[in-house]
Amino acid sequence: MNKKLLALYGLKWNPFAPDVPVEALHITPRIESFCWRIEQLVGEGGFALVTGAPGTGKSVALRILAGRLTQQRDVKVAILTRPQAGLADFYREMGDLFGVELRPANRWGGAKLLRDRWQTHIDGALSRPMLIVDEAQEMLPVVLAELRLLSSARLDSHILLTVVLAGDGRLIERLRSDELRPIGTRTRHSRRAAGAAPARPAKGRRRQADDARADRLDLRSRPGQPACAHEHGGRVACHCCPTRGPPDRREAVPGNLRHPACHRAQGRSRTAQMSLLPVEPAYRLAERAEERRWLVTGLWSEEAVGIIGGEPKCCKSFLALDLAVAVAAGVPFLRRFPVSRAGRVLLYAAEDAMHIVRRRLEGISAAAGVALADLDIQVITAPAVRLDLDADRRSLAKTVAKLTPRLLILDPFVRLHRIDENASGEVAPLLAYLRELQRRHGVAVTVVHHAKKGGGGVRAGQALRGSSEFHAWGDSNLYLRRYGENLTLTVEHRAAAPIPPSSLELAERGDALALEVVERRTPVSPEPISLNERITAVLTVAGRPLPFAELRAGCRVRAANLYERLAALIAAGSIVKSGDGYYLADG
Repeated sequence: MNKKLLALYGLKWNPFAPDVPVEALHITPRIESFCWRIEQLVGEGGFALVTGAPGTGKSVALRILAGRLTQQRDVKVAILTRPQAGLADFYREMGDLFGVELRPANRWGGAKLLRDRWQTHIDGALSRPMLIVDEAQEMLPVVLAELRLLSSARLDSHILLTVVLAGDGRLIERLRSDELRPIGTRTRHSRRAAGAAPARPAKGRRRQADDARADRLDLRSRPGQPACAHEHGGRVACHCCPTRGPPDRREAVPGNLRHPACHRAQGRSRTAQMSLLPVEPAYRLAERAEERRWLVTGLWSEEAVGIIGGEPKCCKSFLALDLAVAVAAGVPFLRRFPVSRAGRVLLYAAEDAMHIVRRRLEGISAAAGVALADLDIQVITAPAVRLDLDADRRSLAKTVAKLTPRLLILDPFVRLHRIDENASGEVAPLLAYLRELQRRHGVAVTVVHHAKKGGGGVRAGQALRGSSEFHAWGDSNLYLRRYGENLTLTVEHRAAAPIPPSSLELAERGDALALEVVERRTPVSPEPISLNERITAVLTVAGRPLPFAELRAGCRVRAANLYERLAALIAAGSIVKSGDGYYLADG
């Protein structure tokens, strides 16, 4: 598929290519549930199983799983590349994967070194190393048996390794053999805990683990098996890729959505009953008192999401930190706008060093007449937080749920991702996640975002860099703009009238360095909107012919745009070009 076809259908990658990036893959709820179970399994160790016919997405599921696990801290993920190898080559590759120099001739010494390395990792990271084996049906039975014995210690009560095996139906048949029955038994126990109907034993005898009919369950007809404890202390998770099977096979549904009476007689439908979304008549919706409508009166609505926007070096970070101090202390924002009630603030400053953040907060606190030590401002000190990574989104959600802040500040948005900000399809999910945080935890969310260059001639919201999703997303937005030496703050609300613009300046008074509202005796005149007006204004102020370079510096536009406008003005007779430069026709 060429680039024209990709552009025609709005695609960034070729969907038919085998090397589609992991971040572009669609993750179904079944895959999401399986990956979550494996993430829990890493902490305890054990075997997991991915089965399915060729072409049903087993390798893609492993790619998604490996990508998610490698994003977590202290998780070692190794991928076995030659499952068909013999025992000696198996030990050689295991030594290479886990950084241990092994001698295949000394199998006892190699096993001891590997287990010591795994135990050292467990002691330091509190998680088990992960081994992923694709095409596991090609593994020799002696290698599978050796892997099982390697992965446990202390009479099978201490699991040292997490193993994910992926393969087709031949893998299932191998796990049913007598020599690999311990692995198969683990998988069968997980199926039993998931509600699989066991084969009915003969009358008068109990069903034993070695019952031949116990192995007749088709693992492929039971997708999404959850993890369960087995008798050896480990855990096993099973994910099966969809294949053709009976029409009434059990579908994988998250446990908290299963109907408690889903285990019915064999042959009946096992589909889970989903609950309806909660609804309420409009006239019964709760009202909010006037004093509870505002986090900062006139500037930021209660539990609102929004943007602090502006061009670089417009004091956006100072404004965000001033908002943090005002909400945490319950003092007026910018010493002018009242805060209804104080609350905890959670702050992530991605661009500034921690000592700079502290110095700025101390200066703003001094200007507000409060001590920084008395304020409940919690600063996230992680080196990086990326909203386009599932692990970081979950970490941020757990942090918000635990700290229950009244205000969350993320500064700036450009350091929180590696997506294309101009693509609304990539921006919208990240903003939707922040909106979900706001609704789930009742927290106001403030995102600092840059404005694009040359946006002085459009509305402040439309001047934000990237997709228009940013402007549409905000409930309350604050915009900073410079006109010469003057800094102006404008406000925009989704559900309230905006207040008049305010003039700000960064004032230093002793140890206090903070923004403050100033009264301008003469109104600030905005810069000319059109390029024609800017050209005319620069030539009028100069009072002499200007060379092209000086005229371009005064207009601050691209050379191509300036050439185009000058040609039109010369043709219209408004401007004359001479050997000394350009000047107004009436001058």
